[in-house]
Amino acid sequence: RQMCIRDRVERRNFQYLYKDDLGFNFMDNETFEQISIEEDLVETADLMKEGQEVQVVIHAEQERILGVELPPFV
Repeated sequence: RQMCIRDRVERRNFQYLYKDDLGFNFMDNETFEQISIEEDLVETADLMKEGQEVQVVIHAEQERILGVELPPFV
């Protein structure tokens, strides 16, 4: 599906905490809310280190997670 102009995508800063059976766990740097993200939505997961800051890409209207982006230099 192609994104429409009215689709709003946001990048929010999260900290990677740990991986468990449900996926990868992150904490929102502003609200301290913790979320779990399925493994297939995390690119280059093998490069992630605990405590690292990443950007979670979110469809703003639906509050649906589209993916996780690592910083350009890991």
